[in-house]
Amino acid sequence: MHFVRAGQGAPPILFVHGFACSLDDWKFQFDFFSKTNEVISCDLRGHGRTPGRPQECSIEHYGGDVAALIMNLELEKTILVGHSMGCRVVLEAARLVPKRVAGLVLIDGSRNATSDPDAAEKGARATVEKMGYAAFAEALFRQMFFKPSAQADAIVARAVKSSAEFGPELWPRVTRWDAGSMDAAFAAIDAGRAADVLEAYPASVKSSDMEKELRKVRNVKPLWSRLGTMAGVMLGGIDMWLNTILPFLPHTLKHKKADYAGLTKASSAQAIEYEKPDGKLTFDILSSVFLSGTNHEEDQPVHLRLTDPSIPIERNLPEYAEPAQRYCPAQVYEVVEEGEKVRFQINVQNCVHCKTCDVKDPAQNITWVPPEGGDGPNYVNM
Repeated sequence: MHFVRAGQGAPPILFVHGFACSLDDWKFQFDFFSKTNEVISCDLRGHGRTPGRPQECSIEHYGGDVAALIMNLELEKTILVGHSMGCRVVLEAARLVPKRVAGLVLIDGSRNATSDPDAAEKGARATVEKMGYAAFAEALFRQMFFKPSAQADAIVARAVKSSAEFGPELWPRVTRWDAGSMDAAFAAIDAGRAADVLEAYPASVKSSDMEKELRKVRNVKPLWSRLGTMAGVMLGGIDMWLNTILPFLPHTLKHKKADYAGLTKASSAQAIEYEKPDGKLTFDILSSVFLSGTNHEEDQPVHLRLTDPSIPIERNLPEYAEPAQRYCPAQVYEVVEEGEKVRFQINVQNCVHCKTCDVKDPAQNITWVPPEGGDGPNYVNM
């Protein structure tokens, strides 16, 4: 996520723009409040200078991104300011990190629907498809101005052009959120229950395409873990086929233990000697990291957090030969020998955001948080 940050002073103020806008639209407010407060403004996915695929553009994703930004910058008692669609985003972010939010400012908010999320999304999508997105977006933005002007023409043209890729997907999702989640979000905040689980969410997920796709494969990994590669994958394939032609099948297998609990201690494991990469079919780790286009600014906060910095050397090293050295595909973690001493080193610049460390660390001591500025891998040829 691209963002800008300036000023000093509490409380910090975080500005969130609206549909087809960008952080540049907060310029005057940003410059004014930066004289007395710490101010942050961000570009949401697909907007401004933050990349984003259309299928990832939703109020839920945006709220999660803003919440992650608050956590990553270690902001306290933040004032969230949302404009238009940004009102929904700050409501969602406040629900996720209520202890970090002191207040909300909602500017020019709106609501597209009030009930039946499925019908609301379907209706919004049908309207966009019938009019064509360009005509729909122009009508949407034209009605925001009281009278024609050159400035209005420029804003409308920019909005239509910048949202051409994500707009046809995002607008119906915004409408669905309005119908299924807005009332619950306001009720939670009004009652001081911002951290509550919104009851509309499970129902929304259950009725989505995501639920349909994930339900078909829900038993594959449990079968694989229980029965091994050959039998597990074979039965997993049969199970997926059965769930495709008979989607009402109720059986759901559970994992017997957490993934990290399956690690074998070093004393019981045999070291594996890998052949050296030949540079044709196999390649060394750092060459592969280079091809991923991974980059992180050197002066940003480390996004791989250790709850207890002593655990890697004092506990994980003697018991598991510090497995982060091996399960990380990008050589982020190293145990460095310096004379008679050893230390745990995090090469955060190499991180390709697979989050294996967050899942696999046997002490559950590593927490992955989003890095600032949208840094990370950039697979340009995918």
